[in-house]
Amino acid sequence: MGASTPSTARTSPRPSGATRACARTRPARSNNAFYCQADDSIVYDRNPQHLVAQLGAKYGEFMIAAVIAHEWGHAIQQRLGVFESSPNRATIYTETQADCASGAFIATAQKHQAPHFAITNQQLENTLLGYLQVRDPPPLSVQQISHGNGFDRLSAMADGISNGASFCYARSSSRAVSPSDPSPPTSTTSSAATCRTPR
Repeated sequence: MGASTPSTARTSPRPSGATRACARTRPARSNNAFYCQADDSIVYDRNPQHLVAQLGAKYGEFMIAAVIAHEWGHAIQQRLGVFESSPNRATIYTETQADCASGAFIATAQKHQAPHFAITNQQLENTLLGYLQVRDPPPLSVQQISHGNGFDRLSAMADGISNGASFCYARSSSRAVSPSDPSPPTSTTSSAATCRTPR
């Protein structure tokens, strides 16, 4: 495998000293894409041997766009104060909320309202298949990072596609479910077990 070549997409101006903080200090996460709170950036690895490029090669370029839209979902959470409002909530809440935001982006592309993307039904099918493969086991504790299982992720995306970004971030406190609460939140789509609210 070749050397990692992370790239940073800026989400807002920051002091130059904070620029690319995560790209410099988190080499262990270089085989992925992630939102960096330290400098308000989205970092992704362009190495063709690593995860992001491999997802694009297998499921199409729009898969990469959906992954980056998920990370933008985290950038929105930062602006809304989601991370600070409930710091002890399991990460599955923030991750599926970001998946919902990615779904809202997909809907925009379907309507030909995304300036750089238009998505065909086949591209959507490939992207959803890719998302189904990029899943985590259910979290065993609040500290364990989990994006949710394939059904959690697709259900969250379906909510974003059907209802838009406002739905993804609306009523976060009333939609909250603690990890010990057996009753799932109300969703407009069916799923085995879904949680879309922030931690």
